[in-house]
Amino acid sequence: MATDWPPELSLASFERGLRIDRYISSIVENRDNFRANFVRAIDYFTRDDLLFFRGLDAPIRVAALTDDSGPDTFRDIPIIARLSVEVRTIDLRLFRRGLDSMVDAILSPPTAPNATPVIVFYTADMRPRASLVQRLPEMTMMMQARRANWIAAHPDIPDLAGPPEEMSAVTRMRLNQAVTSLSAREQSQWGRAYAVELRAIAEKTPLP
Repeated sequence: MATDWPPELSLASFERGLRIDRYISSIVENRDNFRANFVRAIDYFTRDDLLFFRGLDAPIRVAALTDDSGPDTFRDIPIIARLSVEVRTIDLRLFRRGLDSMVDAILSPPTAPNATPVIVFYTADMRPRASLVQRLPEMTMMMQARRANWIAAHPDIPDLAGPPEEMSAVTRMRLNQAVTSLSAREQSQWGRAYAVELRAIAEKTPLP
């Protein structure tokens, strides 16, 4: 990452973001899917996790840049959103990419300018402390392996050999499903891993 990352964000800009209730109600497609993931997300946190977050002496402000069409958003944002509802010490605001150009520019990481979701953690007085870009690194590795395996297993699909932009819509859809689809067990495992990462970030975020 660049040395100026995570980025500065004013409290006024932060407050322009949506709270989770308004965000869910404004989802146009797959709202039920997001809601279902939001309800399920409580299972990823232990009782000790919730006690830890509830015991924080100051809130952690979290700005999230999202894209409703992205599977990473629908998988991970419900987890931190549910945590913010359960503990109240996670002050979450959500920004849809393309709706606030200034916040887009601030929250877009220089090494991955089109990535979503981008989640940046701030102290209560808006000092940036940590970030999560797109997904956990371990999940990226798993997806890369899945992609390579699926391509190797389908030599009969000629356009798989080319770049994604040259693939047919059907091929892109099938490849995307093969890479991103999770079984119930995998969803639970990755949800727990994400919850563990959120706690690790919070433990490293100093009080103002």
